[in-house]
Amino acid sequence: MHSQETQLLSERKLKIRSEVEVLTKKLTQQKEKKDSELKQLEILIVLLKKQDIIISNDSLNLITYEKKIKAINDSIMDSILVLNLKTQQRHGEIQQLKESYTSLIYQSYLLEKNYSKTSFFLSVKNLNEIYKRNNYLEKLKSYRAQQINQIKKKKEDLSLYKKNIQLYLDSVESNLTTLKTNIQTLNLKRLEIKELKQKQETAIKNIQKKEDTYLRQIAQKNKEATQIESEIKRVIEEERKKSETKTKNSKNSSYERKKNLDISLSFKNNIGKMPWPVSGIIINTYGKQKHKVINGVETINNGVDFLTDIGEKCKPVFPGKISRIFFIKGKGVVILINHGEYYTLYSGLENVNVESGQDVTLDTVLGTVVTSKVNSQTELHFEIWKGKQTQNPVKWLNAAY
Repeated sequence: MHSQETQLLSERKLKIRSEVEVLTKKLTQQKEKKDSELKQLEILIVLLKKQDIIISNDSLNLITYEKKIKAINDSIMDSILVLNLKTQQRHGEIQQLKESYTSLIYQSYLLEKNYSKTSFFLSVKNLNEIYKRNNYLEKLKSYRAQQINQIKKKKEDLSLYKKNIQLYLDSVESNLTTLKTNIQTLNLKRLEIKELKQKQETAIKNIQKKEDTYLRQIAQKNKEATQIESEIKRVIEEERKKSETKTKNSKNSSYERKKNLDISLSFKNNIGKMPWPVSGIIINTYGKQKHKVINGVETINNGVDFLTDIGEKCKPVFPGKISRIFFIKGKGVVILINHGEYYTLYSGLENVNVESGQDVTLDTVLGTVVTSKVNSQTELHFEIWKGKQTQNPVKWLNAAY
């Protein structure tokens, strides 16, 4: 379970880093466009949010890592202390063995000098004494061999202790180097955030200077949102009446009602699990929001906006039936898909591959996302409706938070 959580966090971190790279690239492209401060600010807000998540996670990870490194290094230093004591002990033991061995060699030398082996045995009084003297010589020989082996073994121990001490010291040095690198990386990221905030302040100042221009843009966007909302409500009401008429005139009306309920329940049960209609980044979130710069102005978003790549293909988030295909000036083609009680909307398409009344699956390509000629951005607007009430798509899509 822990390893799965770690893997998910690691994947999430990589995804955010990838999104940061994309947003940074898009921001650079926007700088070349005239009157693009509003779009720059839009990207900067999301970019800073992503960077803050990375900084926050990295800061927490660094604190945890510092604690682990301290615990590991403390343990290593304790081991080094023990090894140093053992090293000193082995040095003393080897010295004692060398002195003992030197004394033994000297005694053997005196014995061989003063007595030949023959005279040593001839000077005995009986056979029992011969046995004892022979046994003494064998033990002396064996003891000398043992002394040599002991010295050799303790020298090997000493060499191993010294090697381990060096390995531990290298490990401590490596840990500290890694920690230093992580701190430097985190500081660089903090510097990047500082620079992004400065860019944000610049964009805000430019927007304030051209407030009238951007007020018109915001009003146009809100108008488009209202236009789409009115059209959807009209279509949904038409679909509801059509469905009621169909069920009423059907010979098996109970089956039709059950089928509709089953589709609705299946859609509802997939909350939080649905695939994204396109790959990319959510650049604008759901709901009414106060404008970040212009006082007294609200932006309306009945869904979410995905910033994606040029030529990106759009697919349904759930199987259903195409209810309506219509066109919004400046936004491109809009596709509304029915899923029983629920509807999903995909706005900003071209090269549409489907038609009204067609059943679609998760693999059906609805069309290609339009790339704006004004700001060169490729964005898909996506909504979810339950009856005539909008839903927050972030709650329905997989890993959208």
